[in-house]
Amino acid sequence: MQKLYPLKTQPVFKDYLWGGNNLSKKYNKANGGFLAESWELSCLEKAPVKIANGEFKDKFLKDIIADNKEKIMGKNGEGFKEFPLLFKFLDANKDLSVQVHPEGKDGKTEMWYIVDAKEGAKIGFGFKKSVSKKEVEKAAKDGSLQDIIEYYDVKKGDCFFIRGGSVHCLCAGLIVAEIQQSSDTTYRLYDYNRRDKDGNLRELHLDKAIEVAKLEHYEKAYCNADGKDECIVAECEYFKVEKHSVHHKKSFDTLGESFNAIMFLEGSGKISYSGGKTEDFSAGDTFLIPSCIGKYEILGDCDMLRCMLP
Repeated sequence: MQKLYPLKTQPVFKDYLWGGNNLSKKYNKANGGFLAESWELSCLEKAPVKIANGEFKDKFLKDIIADNKEKIMGKNGEGFKEFPLLFKFLDANKDLSVQVHPEGKDGKTEMWYIVDAKEGAKIGFGFKKSVSKKEVEKAAKDGSLQDIIEYYDVKKGDCFFIRGGSVHCLCAGLIVAEIQQSSDTTYRLYDYNRRDKDGNLRELHLDKAIEVAKLEHYEKAYCNADGKDECIVAECEYFKVEKHSVHHKKSFDTLGESFNAIMFLEGSGKISYSGGKTEDFSAGDTFLIPSCIGKYEILGDCDMLRCMLP
């Protein structure tokens, strides 16, 4: 019988027009090529990741989870038929569209951790003041939507919680780690009149976007984790995310409650588990640690995000 271990993932790469070479330079993704998103941990049918290490190497993660659901998901995952979260690195080399996701069980609530930010980089989040559906529709059509969006300067270590229904956008000059509900439903409100590789204007979804968007002004849910050895950066009914800086060694325990998904942001080292077994990691790697592992240690010097089901 095969025993479970910390599962390193093989990411799936996406090359949307706003991407660049920054993920390639920082994490050697896509062998140095053009890249917009690296889907690090995904069980969606359109982009399922494979396992990169151990006995299950080159097998789809979703299949291993299906065969070992209780041991991997833990007590907090008992109610899920499928893996409920999606993990990405994004290279916002150019502005992303102004967009919104639906809210709720089948929606897309997410959090952003700013891995790196060029001077002057921003995000858009919500409106400067409450607006009507007609105002949003008019602004989206006449190109003035950016004038009513609230923009914030950002820096490395900034963390933002983006609940479904929140109008938002990443602007140029950012590398971002994103953790979200397992959904790829995105409604574009505005895309700067950009054209795709075939010369066609990119599709907008005004009716659907306005239907689900929260149109009042709302405060950003924000913290900065840069330089902090440990802090909670996002917590909701869908996920709990902690940022940790490890100096030589740090101990963790799944407690049998949930898998631990780890995105390594900086540094390198080993994951030690089950009485001294180890798996190597480097910056840019993502691991899924099954709930049944229990106690484990991160050995080395690194910054990481640790995510669990609440």
